Amino acid sequence: MKPNTRNPIFPEEIIFEIFSWLPVKSLVQFRCVSKKIYSLMLESEFVDIHHRRSMIRDGGTKFLLRKIEGFYTIERNEDGKNYKWNPNNRYDYVMYANGLFCMWKDNVETPRIWNPSTREVIRLPNLRRCGSTIDPLMYNYSLGYEPEEKKYKVLMTQEFKRGSRPTKNWVFTLSIDEEWREIESTVDFIPSFNRRVCVNGVIYMLDYKINKAIVAFDVKGEKFRIIKLWKNFGSNNFGDYNLIEVKGKLGVVNNSKLFGEENLWILRNSRWRRHIIRFTQEVELGYYTSKEICNSCDGEIVFIVSESYFSALYIYDIRKNSWKYLKIQQLPGKGCIYNVFCFAESVFSSPSLRILRHLDL
Repeated sequence: MKPNTRNPIFPEEIIFEIFSWLPVKSLVQFRCVSKKIYSLMLESEFVDIHHRRSMIRDGGTKFLLRKIEGFYTIERNEDGKNYKWNPNNRYDYVMYANGLFCMWKDNVETPRIWNPSTREVIRLPNLRRCGSTIDPLMYNYSLGYEPEEKKYKVLMTQEFKRGSRPTKNWVFTLSIDEEWREIESTVDFIPSFNRRVCVNGVIYMLDYKINKAIVAFDVKGEKFRIIKLWKNFGSNNFGDYNLIEVKGKLGVVNNSKLFGEENLWILRNSRWRRHIIRFTQEVELGYYTSKEICNSCDGEIVFIVSESYFSALYIYDIRKNSWKYLKIQQLPGKGCIYNVFCFAESVFSSPSLRILRHLDL
């Protein structure tokens, strides 16, 4: 009997290995024609390995910039090409974790989870539909990823008017929960909107209520703890500090200048260690319209500077203490850059939740 050469059958481990290295665009095309590939892309193990390989695959990581008129992606290559993804930026706040973005608007309690690689937008359920009658002043959302169980969770913190009652916290696990779950709130805090980061299964948030402190939320155990900042922390300019990931550790850096030198504080073994970032003459700029900072997927620190006529990436390698420069093609529109993120492609999807079209973003 002759072997079937028209439709050869490959072992599942070989299929897994080959497809885990492919770009998301190719995987989405295969997903439309093969139920087996579609099922594979829903497995948490495959989603996790594919995302980690995207970090080292050529073309697997990009920068995402948010301006008032929309989102732009920046390719990590010499020409610095940019592409506009969303013509309508109607969100006030954005947070990133492991390939996904959580976006929400002031005083609106229904956030969106956006996967820019698949162009899918997931709308989370409304808390009021779950039987809640409370009337908070503000909704805060934090997106976290737990690498052991490979789960995404959204933490919602509710702040009430004039501190009339302690903050309440709710959790929603993507692809598992059907409604929000209230959790024990052992810490009364007010997280800074754009000063938070998820590192190795822990969401870190600068807290406006507890001076000189960071609130840490363990995504797996769903527990809070307080991390005190170093002794000489300048609390007068609390909003100038950014939380970033540095080689799998929590880092805190001042984002108010781009000249001279700046202190980077890294949390190692529950102790703060100082690292000095020195801006060379090639990096220093006397004037700029806006500047943002993020961590890259390979552990470097990225400063993005925008002026009237150009934008540029200044990439700092903490191990080599050296700089790289990437000029970006001029971004359309006016105004400053609100946020910048480095993200690796992800194939995550959640069929159990309502997926909106990209234009419904």
